[in-house]
Amino acid sequence: MKNKFIILFFLIYPLKLLSYEKTVCIKCHLESGDEYLIKPVHEWEKSIHAENAISCHNCHGGNPKDEETAMSEEFGFIGKPKYEEVPEFCGKCHAGVKENYLKSAHGQTLPDGPNCVTCHTAHSQQKAGLFLINPELCSTCHDYERAEKIKFALMNTENTILKLSKKIEELWINGFNVDELNKNLFATRNSFRRLTHIVEVDYILEQTGGIYSDLGKIEEEIKKKEDILNKRKLLGAIVIIFLLISAYVFGKIYEELKKEIKS
Repeated sequence: MKNKFIILFFLIYPLKLLSYEKTVCIKCHLESGDEYLIKPVHEWEKSIHAENAISCHNCHGGNPKDEETAMSEEFGFIGKPKYEEVPEFCGKCHAGVKENYLKSAHGQTLPDGPNCVTCHTAHSQQKAGLFLINPELCSTCHDYERAEKIKFALMNTENTILKLSKKIEELWINGFNVDELNKNLFATRNSFRRLTHIVEVDYILEQTGGIYSDLGKIEEEIKKKEDILNKRKLLGAIVIIFLLISAYVFGKIYEELKKEIKS
């Protein structure tokens, strides 16, 4: 298992590194000597965006291959958005999340209330998870009690998604085609993630039923493949036992023949 991950890492990592080196935005920021410009790059390097090769120009526009036009409006450069523009800025990619956020208690407090960067930061975003709902972060704006109820309402679904994700990974390691399973889980996970941005316990509990139904269908498909895998393992074990017994029997026969020949 470890070997597969090591091979995958060395196949993927150079592609990301190549993309990193081609981006003149990053090069100029790092060579500027200005900590205000350097800091966002170092934060981005550790982010889920960097992990998925989403670079500066994907959010801020501009030409990432040419210094002259890197900040040109002709190439769609929009630079740093104003605070009240952040939901629209992030919503270019996260449309479903933006839609739910704007309906939420958070979104209703715009333009001064919390927006995407308040919880996810501007450049060091991590893979979304319930860890983002915590007393330290939530209490910077309000009491944690309501956030804790929302987290509890989301916990079972989150754990089910993580469990199914591990099962799919196990099937992939054992040679199964899991593209369709990954696609369905990704879509269901996205629907679930959008729910978290409503920040309304009753609505989340109401919608979770539909999410669970979709997860149940995915689990059924996983079970079918697991049954095939278990049969393969059983057959493999039978073959190995048969080979071991055969080797033992032939060894005994060989020893007896040797004794007869010598006598």
